[in-house]
Amino acid sequence: MYTLTDKAVESLVKRAVDYGVSSWGKKDAMALQVARFWLDGYIAGNSFTEDDTNQLYETLDNYHF
Repeated sequence: MYTLTDKAVESLVKRAVDYGVSSWGKKDAMALQVARFWLDGYIAGNSFTEDDTNQLYETLDNYHF
């Protein structure tokens, strides 16, 4: 069951990517990997359904600069 709206998912992924880019210093695949670590921690610290978690990861996996 989905509890996050599409807008919330996009916002969280954008925050993760922004963090990845600011940490890595450039927009490339490594910045997306850092974003994945950020998202892993965010998910671990919150109660999301499995559907929400999958949607967040799928959105990040399909992110392109």
